Parts: sequence; C-alpha cells; structure tokens
Amino acid sequence: MWQLIKEFNRQGVPISASGVHSPALILVTTSGGQRVGFISEEETVNELPGSQYIEWMGDKYVVYPADSNATVSIQGTGEGMASLTLIEGQSGKEISYDSISVDEGTIAQLNLSDPQQALAVDYTGDGTMDESILPASVIQLQDQAPPSSPTVDETTPSHRKPFGICPGSMGLLAIPFMSIIFKHRRKQD
Repeated sequence: MWQLIKEFNRQGVPISASGVHSPALILVTTSGGQRVGFISEEETVNELPGSQYIEWMGDKYVVYPADSNATVSIQGTGEGMASLTLIEGQSGKEISYDSISVDEGTIAQLNLSDPQQALAVDYTGDGTMDESILPASVIQLQDQAPPSSPTVDETTPSHRKPFGICPGSMGLLAIPFMSIIFKHRRKQD
C-alpha cells in the first residue's frame, strides 16, 4: 500500500496516508472537521469522501485526500511501543515517529501544518501534553512532481491530443480497490 501511495504522489496525485503500528487507534481530522479512522476498538468513522480506513494484521491505516492542515491523532489501547508513519500528499514527504511509549490513556496529536512536525504526546490522558516528539525520519519522496495542469501542444493534431480521466480521479478511484484487496487478504489469513 505504501508503495502505491508513494507512486500516486510521485505522479502528482496528492493522497495522504497515515498508519499506526502498535496497540493504538488512529484518527484523521481534516481542516473542515471531517473525520476518518478509528474512534474505539469497536467504532469507526468515515465522514470524508474519497477516504478509507484499513485494519490489517493489527496495524491501522487511514488513506485520504491530501490536506496539509489535517490533524492525525493516536490513542493508546494497551501498554507497548508505538510507531506512526505517514505520507503527506501535498508536501510529498514520508514522516516517521518511532518508539512512542503508549498505555490505555495515551493520546498523541500531530498537526500537519506544524512546520516542526512535532507529535504532542499526553501519556496520562489528563489533557496536558507531556512531551513533544520530533520525527525520527523525514524523507522527500523521490521524483516528487508538483501537481500541475496538463498542457497540449497546439501543433499536435487534435486526434492525437491526450484524453482520459485526470490523475487525481484515478488515485481516488484506487482507494476502494485497495480496501477490497486488503479485505480479501484478511479473509485468506
């Protein structure tokens, strides 16, 4: 899945993905207040068209149209170490946070508009952020091309002009197919 999201971004289709690997839940809230992800172990939400949440082999992922002002939240569901990985579709960066200590009360938030990309962690769930964690790694996706409008050379005969669905639509169309693939694989396991 990560390779597919990376390729969409490399091609100029801004799709974001966030994943938590641990005993934790993940929820993305857009700048418009729409949510997608896991509210509890039993409850999910998807208020954002073109987005999808996926649970696979204990890890939880959210794929959504890029929003550089979104907030990514994780909530601990048990004691352990968490890692958070995300691809921010508008900047074309893969950002990772490792070795985050979580417990049932732990809450962490990352505002994607924060230039430092600091993950604010409340270990006790009392509403006071106890620590600010900087990314373990930030990788600019190779060959990241900024989204642009296609151009047509007017000297090209009209029957040879490009046609088809815009790349952004293709990327959003792929999200449900990824979900079907993950569901099919989960049934096989």
